[in-house]
Amino acid sequence: MEGNISKLKAYFKELFGDTYLENCLVEVEDKENELVLSANIEGMLLLIEEMVNLCELNEEWGHYHLDEAGMARKCNKPVVISLVKKHN
Repeated sequence: MEGNISKLKAYFKELFGDTYLENCLVEVEDKENELVLSANIEGMLLLIEEMVNLCELNEEWGHYHLDEAGMARKCNKPVVISLVKKHN
């Protein structure tokens, strides 16, 4: 699986490069009983790339912080995306 993840990451970079980050929009809102993650296409691509990066690192408890200090434009509840089980 690791080889395929590396290929996916390379193909992603080939297709999108880094230019999509300029128009990236990600928002996180805490709405009563739900956490709402909203993004434009570029923001969704960022989230996909970050999840692929976590898979490629394959480190148990590897994580990505999604908050206003990072890529979230609006975030009233920070989010941590975490890889909890190492895949062998």
